[in-house]
Amino acid sequence: MALMTQEQVAEELQVPVSRVKRWRWHGRGPAYVELQGKEVRYRPEDVQAYIEANRKIPLMSAEQDLPSHGRSRTPR
Repeated sequence: MALMTQEQVAEELQVPVSRVKRWRWHGRGPAYVELQGKEVRYRPEDVQAYIEANRKIPLMSAEQDLPSHGRSRTPR
């Protein structure tokens, strides 16, 4: 299994490396592995799990959800 560096994770998530570091410092972001108490690496499956856990599915748009002009869309 090939582990990912924080630079690779940042590239995968399209964020700056500093953000990945900040997430780790604040106990957020993908799970990571600390090697010899110094080197930080990420398992690809943990990065993917982080992406899936933060996936947001938009609700219906306001146009679809609300009746136009305060009237019901259902014909009478």
